[in-house]
Parts: sequence; structure tokens; C-alpha cells
Amino acid sequence: MLLYPKDGRLTFVLTRRTETVLNHKGQVSFPGGAQEEGDASLAETAMREAEEELGITLQDAEMLGALTCLYIAPSNYDVHPFVAHMPYRPDFHPFAAEVAELLEIPLSDLLDSSRFREEVWLLRGREVIVPFFLLGGHKVWGATSMILNELATMLNSLPAESEIENSRAI
Repeated sequence: MLLYPKDGRLTFVLTRRTETVLNHKGQVSFPGGAQEEGDASLAETAMREAEEELGITLQDAEMLGALTCLYIAPSNYDVHPFVAHMPYRPDFHPFAAEVAELLEIPLSDLLDSSRFREEVWLLRGREVIVPFFLLGGHKVWGATSMILNELATMLNSLPAESEIENSRAI
């Protein structure tokens, strides 16, 4: 999760995946992918993947911390989310083969409880209650929603200060 200022507000970026990627076609997600042999750590993997998918350079980014690892059964992945901050908005050039749409979301939208919803969906032949965030005109659910919910819960539990100072508490 990359945090940066935009129009005077702390913002983060999500992507809507193309319909041609192997997993999670068309879904809203964070940039990410598998660790490669040259990656010294999972944090380095996260930074490399963000650079590749978003077409940015993160040399000025500060790694703020890690969130809880999640196992995603349908794709058989362990997701290791990290939060980083850039002091300015990156110049995005998304990788078109993977990114159909770039969503820049003010952090305040995530912290707005009216954007958290639940619906009954039919998934794999079963009716299930699906929690999601309504962000950037999209229903953000699944692992991305779980990661966002963890961060929102952490930030909402902190004393009121500036958003970036709260995000540094991660």
C-alpha cells in the first residue's frame, strides 16, 4: 500500500486488474506478485512489484511497516502486505498487460465507515455474506478488503493526529 499526498490529502493507490491476467481477473487489488530470486526480502518484492505494475520509481519511498500475512486459498498465495509512504505523488505509468485502471483513493475515504458494506453474494455455488469497501466506484472485497480493514482499524484506534503521523505508527 503506497501512501502519498494528492490535492492536499493523503492518498493510496489500487489497481483494477485486466481480464487477461491469470488470477483475479477484473478485481480491484494492490500491486503485488511473487517473490523472485533476486529479491532480498518480501518488502523488496513488494516495492519491485509496485514499481513494475505502476510504472513508478520508489527510491524516495519510506517503508512504514508490514500488515498481517493472509493466505488466499483460490490462488494458493500467502500475501505479505506492506505500507510505504512517498513525500509526493508518483508519476504513474501503469503496466497495461496487468492494470486496466488506476484508482487513487483518499485515505479519508477508507476511514469513512459509510463506505464499508456487506452483501449476500453467490460464490462458487454458495450464498455468502461478503464484506467490501465502496471505493473509487468499485466494490473492493476479498484479500484487498481485509488488508484495508486492518489498516483502517489500526488508524481509527490511534489518537487524532495528522494522517501521515498515524500511518507512521504501523
